[in-house]
Amino acid sequence: MVYTVVGESTGQAQEREQMFLHDFVDPMASLTLLSELMNYDFSHLRLDAPITDELIGSVSGMRGLVQNLRTHIGGDT
Repeated sequence: MVYTVVGESTGQAQEREQMFLHDFVDPMASLTLLSELMNYDFSHLRLDAPITDELIGSVSGMRGLVQNLRTHIGGDT
């Protein structure tokens, strides 16, 4: 997934990105989309549940996406 955030400066663009990610994105809607893309029912997990190797192995959809998600958000959650 790729998106562009434009600002008059790098700082302004980063601020807009944070606003977009925290104020405009519904976590449950994102989880539903991930469930569809990965062919995995995330509804039984907490939003802060760890992304384990076992979970990645049980995904039958886009495994690379969940691996990249784990890398992007940092750590295992």
